[in-house]
Amino acid sequence: GCGGLVFGRAGGGAQLPSNMRALAAVLGITGLVARAGALDLGLGERYRQLCAGHLQPKDWDEEDDGAWESPGPAEWSADPSCPQQLTEDSFRGTCALALEPRGWDTDEDGPYEPPFDLALPTCIFIFVPHIIDSGAEGRMEVLGTVLEAVGKDRDKPFVYLWAEAGAQPDLEQELNIGGLYPKLSLYSPRLSVSSTLQLAFTPKNIQAFLLKAALSRLPVKPAKVDVGKIASPPPWDFGGADEPSCAAEPSYDDIALDGDI
Repeated sequence: GCGGLVFGRAGGGAQLPSNMRALAAVLGITGLVARAGALDLGLGERYRQLCAGHLQPKDWDEEDDGAWESPGPAEWSADPSCPQQLTEDSFRGTCALALEPRGWDTDEDGPYEPPFDLALPTCIFIFVPHIIDSGAEGRMEVLGTVLEAVGKDRDKPFVYLWAEAGAQPDLEQELNIGGLYPKLSLYSPRLSVSSTLQLAFTPKNIQAFLLKAALSRLPVKPAKVDVGKIASPPPWDFGGADEPSCAAEPSYDDIALDGDI
């Protein structure tokens, strides 16, 4: 019912409580660590600083600091290590470099031939919980976990793209993601293989996974990502989900029943 608390796994089916202890318990299901009985926002703050610096800081006090003014593009830009949201355009621009660019006309431009020296990167997909399940802080925590794992070791040929649970159903099926989030999966467009992290979603485990990937020591399975099946959801505005409402639920008050109950 609308008054109950339901935790969903596949996204969009959870009504999240407001207190942070309960939120930590929810995220703990997916492998994140809650410390001292509450959600550790250290990794989330790392993401906020590197990838969402235009947002008002959490500790900003308008009475002491004045009204917050978001910095413009000339004053702040996202760190290059920040994972991009997965859309068809971001996939084409990072993972599918061997494909013809969008708008390429074979009749006018001729057959497309990628550069002979083109180096195809390895794609790292991060599947984050639905925003209803995690909230904005929980999502930043997940993405901050990846940033912490990557650290300063950014010279490896990896690109990072994130998708909300359920937003890329064809890709999730191709990579055998299942219904538990967050998940991290590697895809090589050059070799047409994939591998998914099976351990808890922690910086240490992600680091070990990426190291094995760089050394070609991961178990892999055949996979082929069809760019035409990559969805392009609206960009995340760094906000949380709207509060669920019972106002739209149907009423059964006027239903007449025959006989006694």
